[in-house]
Amino acid sequence: PVPVCSLSDIPPDGLLGVTTADGTPVCLVLHAGTVHALHDRCPHAEFSLSSGELLPDGTVQCLWHGARFDCAT
Repeated sequence: PVPVCSLSDIPPDGLLGVTTADGTPVCLVLHAGTVHALHDRCPHAEFSLSSGELLPDGTVQCLWHGARFDCAT
């Protein structure tokens, strides 16, 4: 594994967009002390999920059209 950031770079209960060495956009989520990773593109229109919002229930909400994604699944 190649690190893309340090744990301290991810805001608590927040989102961080990073790019892997092969160019894959990843949305890192730190929720309730656990780090999750999602593809950083909303399937609806390819918008960046890391620009959205992490809701208290652990879902990431797309900034542009409000779709929600469970960060744990």
